[in-house]
Amino acid sequence: MTAEAVLQRVHEAGLSIQVRAGNLHVTPKAHLGSDLREALRAGKAEVIDLLRVKAEAALATAAADAGLNLDQIVEAAGADYQEILEDPGVARAFLCAVRDRLGTQAGRRPRSWTKAVLCRSCGPVWLFADSPDVVEGCPWCHLGPEARLAMPRPQVACGNCEHFQPDLLGAGGIGCCALEGHAHLWSSARGEPSSATLSAPPLYPWALRRCGCWSPRVGAATSRTGAAR
Repeated sequence: MTAEAVLQRVHEAGLSIQVRAGNLHVTPKAHLGSDLREALRAGKAEVIDLLRVKAEAALATAAADAGLNLDQIVEAAGADYQEILEDPGVARAFLCAVRDRLGTQAGRRPRSWTKAVLCRSCGPVWLFADSPDVVEGCPWCHLGPEARLAMPRPQVACGNCEHFQPDLLGAGGIGCCALEGHAHLWSSARGEPSSATLSAPPLYPWALRRCGCWSPRVGAATSRTGAAR
């Protein structure tokens, strides 16, 4: 009996079969008949090879749907590739992790990162929904200064930032940023880098913008980082 025929009989019997640590695991085991058990024992090596081929084909399809290719998954998995391949749930989770990591490296925000968070290292960022409001470091930290200009950020209001200096002659109107050379580091609400000048542009306190240097002033809620998308 061929390996394909054995697998067909397993599925017709309503059983599930997986490769784990180089062995075949069938569930529910109590429903495995003696003849099918013997067929699996006799063709074990061929059945394992076929299951791995099918698992790799399924992973390649899922990778393509995520905008990746199988080589990227194999490279990221390294020596753990076969172990990851054996468990469909682990394979799906690993695929998502690779997609998100490569996405952040390219300056893209993963779809599941929906919470505005303040990173102590690189400023306001998008992270997982269950992330704390403030983190010491994040997956965006690996980006260089130039790449951070284009990375997607939550919009923030300068009026809630410790660096904002209001115009004391006005009534809560235009102010400026206390950071020297800040124009190199901020981007507008449309995500466009500012011109490289040595002085920051005038700032309205409650106009929303994207800024990697935003830091909450004393008494300001850090949740203000999530004021808008």
